[in-house]
Amino acid sequence: MASSSRRLCLVMVLAAGALSACGGSGGGSNGPATAGISYLASTSSSPAVVFDSVTYDDGHGTLIKVNAPGTTWTKTFSTTIPASAEAHLYGHSTGAGSARLVVNWSTGSANAGDSTTATIPGATAHWHADIPHHAI
Repeated sequence: MASSSRRLCLVMVLAAGALSACGGSGGGSNGPATAGISYLASTSSSPAVVFDSVTYDDGHGTLIKVNAPGTTWTKTFSTTIPASAEAHLYGHSTGAGSARLVVNWSTGSANAGDSTTATIPGATAHWHADIPHHAI
């Protein structure tokens, strides 16, 4: 009886592994397909470069504004497909420096992304970096 129970347990484990391997990013009988989206804003020029705000797409076209993010800001989430990504970084500077804005997304086995770097030549009241709208 114990041997039969072990075989059943092994079959269940193997079947569960096969189902999860086929599931990938969802869709079909596993529910809606999903995308993982990750945003990053960073600078190595602190305290000269200051982030006033970052605006990012929530995955479905709504832009969310975050005021006064730190010198390294990240946001990572999962959303259903179809989805979108877009970001805008705003700041000011007391001296020369740079700021980087990155978005990456993953849909099952496909990965993609976009990035931009704002080069700030010196003290300025306003600068910005933009990643345009991407359909996922």
